[in-house]
This record gives sequence, structure tokens and C-alpha cells, in this order.
Amino acid sequence: MNRVDVETAAEAIAETIRAERAATRLSQAEVARRADMTRITYIRYERGERQPSFAQVIQIADALGVPLEVFVRRVEDRLRHPAPERPLSMQELRQQQLRADAMPVEEAADAREWGGQDDDWEPR
Repeated sequence: MNRVDVETAAEAIAETIRAERAATRLSQAEVARRADMTRITYIRYERGERQPSFAQVIQIADALGVPLEVFVRRVEDRLRHPAPERPLSMQELRQQQLRADAMPVEEAADAREWGGQDDDWEPR
């Protein structure tokens, strides 16, 4: 396998944690308790906001009831075959719209992705 940057590996670990927890139908609090860590720490690992140490990966896999070698294989599979980017949820779309509505007009115009010098957009 080619070299993988830390951020990509952390996201693959987070995705695997989320998927395994969903498969076991355990709550975040229950997995955290079984892994002997705080709920907020576990949530940050699941969201990819923090990167667990190898010892913490072992604890999480054990808490999920997944053998470590299976867990690592699933992380490797995600690194080899990344999932396509998911579409935005309705809530995310709404938040994006609220941010755009709150943006000053000049700033909004600057933030628009222009097609470049050949942009032939004209108002109707």
C-alpha cells in the first residue's frame, strides 16, 4: 500500500469506528464505557476530530466486539477504496443557505465560484 497522510488515515479510522458502532447498534456512551474512555473523547475519535493511539484503537475495537485484525483490515479497505463523497443532508444544506443569507452582498459575490475570464453568464 502507498504512503497515506495522517488526515486520510484518521478519517478511515473514524469511518470504521462509526460503521462498526452502527453495525453493533451500541450508543456512543456504551462504546466509550466499554473502551474505558470519556464519551466526548470517543465522540471525537468517531468524528475524526482526534486521532486515537494504537492502544486506544485496540480498546475501541474490543469495545465494539471486533477482532483487531478485522478492524485494521476494514480501515485498510477504506484507504484502498475510499467512499464517494456523500451528498449534503437537508440540515447541512439549510445551514449552508443560512450562512449565505447572512453574508454581506459584496462578500457573497466574492465567494461565488466564477468560471474565470471566459465566464459568459448574463442575467435574464
